[in-house]
Amino acid sequence: FKLSFAYDLVFHHKGSGDGFWLGSAHESEGTKAALAFFSVALRSLSSGATTVIDELDSSLHPTLLRDFVSLFADPKGAQLIFSTHDVTLMTRTSPMEEVLERDQVWFVEKDSEGASQLIAAMEYSPRANENLGRNYLNGVYVPLPNPSFHQLVAQLMKEGADIDG
Repeated sequence: FKLSFAYDLVFHHKGSGDGFWLGSAHESEGTKAALAFFSVALRSLSSGATTVIDELDSSLHPTLLRDFVSLFADPKGAQLIFSTHDVTLMTRTSPMEEVLERDQVWFVEKDSEGASQLIAAMEYSPRANENLGRNYLNGVYVPLPNPSFHQLVAQLMKEGADIDG
């Protein structure tokens, strides 16, 4: 018998019969991220606070990411500031699926010394129906990262590099 005051969230999963229970250590990072982000949203929206999240899209399914950002569409004072690599939030597939307005999108460009500069999408005077996500991926607004991994791996393979040591 061991007395413990530690708490753990336990999640019920549907399955055959009554399903099964899993502790948080056995849950996916996406499930834990969703729980954390949505609890932050609840707190922020109820108090009118500003929430800042770096790489909001890490571990979140794209539909949960869209839902999370959409919670702040009519925030009653709350504000969400986040970074992401998920261009679907600014990709216009239809007026009903638009998550971010043109004036809510900012790009980050790094200079040759690694310093970052924020650039508002509005500085490029995008049209009202312009597909910001597609144009971003085509390099219309800021230069895209060009790590050339394919070329690096090909060169290392050609040189017979020892990847183990």
